[in-house]
Amino acid sequence: IPDGMGSFEGNGFSVFAFSDRSETLLPDVDLMIQNDWTAKYEANTAYGFWLRRQADDTEARWHDALTKLLTTYDSGWLSAQG
Repeated sequence: IPDGMGSFEGNGFSVFAFSDRSETLLPDVDLMIQNDWTAKYEANTAYGFWLRRQADDTEARWHDALTKLLTTYDSGWLSAQG
């Protein structure tokens, strides 16, 4: 945990639940970022978001909505993702 950041834990879940995986993948992504902490936090939040969608059985609805959004506003990027 970075100095002064506290634990950010509550209700049985920690934003650090996937930190080891995020730290392993971060160098491979090669982002031009100034703050590794922010990138790790956002990656952990993304994992948590999709796990929650699996748990509440809304994953397919969110996936479809995200696909529609990206098709509408960024179809070039979406098609490049293969």
